[in-house]
Amino acid sequence: MPDLPLPAWTALAAVLGLLVGSFLNVVILRLPERMAAEWRREARDVLELDTGDEALPPGIVRERSHCPRCKHPLSAADNIPLLGWLLLRGRCRYCKARISIQYPLVELLGGVLSAIVVWKLGPTWQALAGLVLTWVLIALSGIDFRTQLLPDQLTLPLLWLGLLLALKPMFAAAPAAIVGAAIGYLSLWSVYWLFKLLTGKEGMGHGDFKLLAALGAWMGPVALLPIILLSSLIGALVGGGLIALRRHERGVPMPFGPFIAMAGWVCLVVALTGGIAAGKSAVTRRFASLDVPVHDADVAAREVVAAGSEGLAAVVAAFGDGVLDSGGGLDRPAMRRRVFADPAARQTLENIIHPRVRRWLHERALADTTPYCMLAIPLLAENIGHYRWVDRVLLVDAPVEQQLARLMARDTIDEVLARRMLAQQVRREERLAFAHDVIDNSGDEAALDAEVAALHQRYLALASAR
Repeated sequence: MPDLPLPAWTALAAVLGLLVGSFLNVVILRLPERMAAEWRREARDVLELDTGDEALPPGIVRERSHCPRCKHPLSAADNIPLLGWLLLRGRCRYCKARISIQYPLVELLGGVLSAIVVWKLGPTWQALAGLVLTWVLIALSGIDFRTQLLPDQLTLPLLWLGLLLALKPMFAAAPAAIVGAAIGYLSLWSVYWLFKLLTGKEGMGHGDFKLLAALGAWMGPVALLPIILLSSLIGALVGGGLIALRRHERGVPMPFGPFIAMAGWVCLVVALTGGIAAGKSAVTRRFASLDVPVHDADVAAREVVAAGSEGLAAVVAAFGDGVLDSGGGLDRPAMRRRVFADPAARQTLENIIHPRVRRWLHERALADTTPYCMLAIPLLAENIGHYRWVDRVLLVDAPVEQQLARLMARDTIDEVLARRMLAQQVRREERLAFAHDVIDNSGDEAALDAEVAALHQRYLALASAR
């Protein structure tokens, strides 16, 4: 893969998203037309009606784009995403009929969302999977808006792809993906039948069950409740607004699929990092007192290797039973001394723990419905490429000598081991270089309180602007 800076990859993703957005317009228009024609043909065959053969609409990729009104094929220049519509001023070159605003909007959405995915995840396989998910969600949203259909031709492959990707976890592990798919389907299926029993009406389509099942397969069960709540909230706000503006009649069904898709793009995530003994705990306690969810990588690191866990079994397989304490748990002091003295052992342990910690943090961040949440990640600087999905990096900083004193007092270790532990981390100057925000934790508690309060207001403003 070419060694390009992240902004270059993001720009390439935006261009690719524009091109794919142009193709998605074709999918949004032609797939429902072809489905309807095939249904009519099947109905004639079942009813044995002799009404003559109906020509199927054009295939998705086999026929050139043309004006829906005059059917004249479009030139290559007219097909340039976004720019073609702007140059034509929204009208067909040949018959002057208006061209739907849908075309540039879908193309623009494809470009913007594709850029966001790559900016968050970097040039990784995870980003490629995220792009595919994004494009399919755009197509499903467009089709549902136009026809109130969520075609199985898109939702079912999306579901199976999520399950396949879980075999080598990118967003959710295999057990979580399977449970997420099942719960996603059954949750809306239950709501559908309860509503129908109480009212005698259908409150949603069956395609909504399958779409939520697909998202459950991609993200796991922890993401489902926020998706349901947020999609319901967005749907209520949009529906209420359209009714108030007289753009939609009360009692007329409104597609729910687009709101399910939108709900996956809501949660501002802030990553909190810092050197050993820089004072991250003091900062996270203050944010937690402001009702900000804080997910701690240190807590995750303990949970993923808890007694009886799959993570601990992997550690034992790599290092032997000697790393266990008398209770069958991980002997942490012995493990710490071993890995800080042996770089190869440290790398082996990190390869076991870090992917599990990242998955733990990602699942909990997705489950939050607050304006923003925080991730407390001591080794974020060393692993920043795996956390492209966070929005901002907040560094808790303190002078090195102050870090040493705190570390020796906290862990009851000598200065030699403390300096060795600090030396294993990215240098303070490098951490400062990639942070968006910095808290100076070298002062008193009153100063720290003021810094946290100011940042909290800033993050609330950033979240409300999204």
